[in-house]
Amino acid sequence: GDTDSCFCKLPNNYSYEQCLETGKYLSKKINDSYGDFVLQFGIKNHTFEIIFEKYFITFLFLGKKHYAGRLLWKD
Repeated sequence: GDTDSCFCKLPNNYSYEQCLETGKYLSKKINDSYGDFVLQFGIKNHTFEIIFEKYFITFLFLGKKHYAGRLLWKD
């Protein structure tokens, strides 16, 4: 199916390891919160999942689904 991307800007002074740890932490935190979030709408089961897939050091965002970057890590 069609998917959307979510991008996060981290502090410039973060190390490579800090960026990877933060990306993994954020995806886990968001995924762990989906259950409580959907319950507010009476939904008991869901298939929502966010996956930390890539880490770019330089990034150019031109618009929806139009971007380029220097890739440092890919799952």
